[in-house]
Amino acid sequence: MFRSIAPRISRTSLRPSIAQRYSIINHQERWLSVSPCLQYERKNRRNGEQQRQQQNDQQPKEKKTTYSKRRFVNLEGADKRSNRHLYTMPSDVYGTSDRVGQLLVVAGFNQAVEFLIHLPLDLQSTVAWNQLLGYCAKAGKSNEAETLFTQMRKRGLQPSDRTFAHLLTTFINSASPSAVERAESWVERMDDYGVQPTVYHYNILLNVYKKAGHNNQVMAKVRQMMRDDDRLPYPDQVSLSIALQVCPLLTSDHDKEIRRIWQYILSSLDCDPKVQSYVQQHKAMSSLQAKVNQLQLSDPTYRQEHTSLMEQRKSALKYPQEAIQVDDTLTVALIRALARSNGARKTSTLDDGKQEHFDMAMEIIDRLYGLRPNNSSTKSNDDDDDDNSLGFSPGVTVLDTLVRYCGAVRRFDVGEALFDSALQKFPKLEPDSRAYDAYAWMQQNTRRKSFTKASSST
Repeated sequence: MFRSIAPRISRTSLRPSIAQRYSIINHQERWLSVSPCLQYERKNRRNGEQQRQQQNDQQPKEKKTTYSKRRFVNLEGADKRSNRHLYTMPSDVYGTSDRVGQLLVVAGFNQAVEFLIHLPLDLQSTVAWNQLLGYCAKAGKSNEAETLFTQMRKRGLQPSDRTFAHLLTTFINSASPSAVERAESWVERMDDYGVQPTVYHYNILLNVYKKAGHNNQVMAKVRQMMRDDDRLPYPDQVSLSIALQVCPLLTSDHDKEIRRIWQYILSSLDCDPKVQSYVQQHKAMSSLQAKVNQLQLSDPTYRQEHTSLMEQRKSALKYPQEAIQVDDTLTVALIRALARSNGARKTSTLDDGKQEHFDMAMEIIDRLYGLRPNNSSTKSNDDDDDDNSLGFSPGVTVLDTLVRYCGAVRRFDVGEALFDSALQKFPKLEPDSRAYDAYAWMQQNTRRKSFTKASSST
């Protein structure tokens, strides 16, 4: 109803006119012309900014760091090293163990030792020192390993069984002429630190003997371990495999040593309840013995007393005897020991000694796996009443080694028969190309032998 009497102001009216613009420019020019000091000051300021910018471009840029509040190990220049994040103080002993493993890979052995030595005692542990000893064991640094052991003991850390295992392993790859004597001294000193030597430590000692070429000491130590005097731990499959590897290298009595090891394996399997249960189920026994065993197994009181008696015997012994774990490695070592003993003979014909080795190899295969070649000299596989196998299953390496052994002693027909018998009795056994090549070699020589016989008869 009422209109505003105020004049309307447009946007164009707020802009300065052309005359006003020229007046402003002229005013600035006049002001600059009368102020030369201001022009000089601006010029110097502009030049100074350009110089500072050039200096900043030439200097290396400092990286932003996040380690200003972190605590480093008390090492000189630890915060300026290339892998400085590895030299920060770990939070616990588990972090120390991880840090030592990383330093061994990234920085090397000396830096890892330096890092661990400068840590506080509450962050050090036997596990971390064992990592350094394990590195020395792989590299064969026996002197460095003994120095590390001394440093660990000075810090009050108790060595473990793995500590001594690493120490003994260093002497396998060591070039020291006194490696054997030093390894034996460490085994003797284990009791002084409250650590009981196990069969694992003695296996390492056997490898030290083997690497140094002391084959007689290997067999002497294994014979001591097989004695029932509770002074040394009983040998396991690794100990016996090492002994079988050096048996053919002995100057004398290698056949006797192989036979002794095989008899020890059979006697040790008598302690295995799984093996004995299999034998009782598949082996024909007399009626009286079968009734006695059945009554004993059905009586819970007898089972409890027998179990408690066996546990008491084991607890009273320092080294209780355990059953030998017969694996493919042990069986292959047995067969190869027989083959190498045959190869050591000078005669090329199958004499009495080679025939004895062959019979022993067939006995091993028969007792462990129940495999027999189908010929006139051995019994048939169909004769279940005479089956005295222990219920083990052979692997591909066992099959390949057995067939090649038969080829080495020129019994190709037996190798071919054992191959067929193994595939028939163990359907899950899948031979590899190497085993099939050995089998083809058996077939080729068997056919050649039969062809030679036929041509000579005609």
